[in-house]
Amino acid sequence: MSVIRVGSTSTYADGWEQIFGGGGRRGGAGPGKSTTRKPAATPARTKSAAGKKTAAKAAAKKAAKKAAKKAAKTAARAAPKKTAPKKAKSRSR
Repeated sequence: MSVIRVGSTSTYADGWEQIFGGGGRRGGAGPGKSTTRKPAATPARTKSAAGKKTAAKAAAKKAAKKAAKKAAKTAARAAPKKTAPKKAKSRSR
């Protein structure tokens, strides 16, 4: 059976060869080829003095907020629970 491509572009032809090329072994990548892409290298970023100061303030503020939340939670746990007063049982004669 023959299949004829009509009006193909170069990208279409590349995809066609990948799918219907017929050559090579099936399944898996060839030797030495990686199936995952490596992330692009990012340049090292240095913070200025003002940036470091702002970051330190934000970290301190976040830590204080977390500590306050934890203290409130602990205090709520330690507080005695309020319960309704018990009704006296009435005796019927």
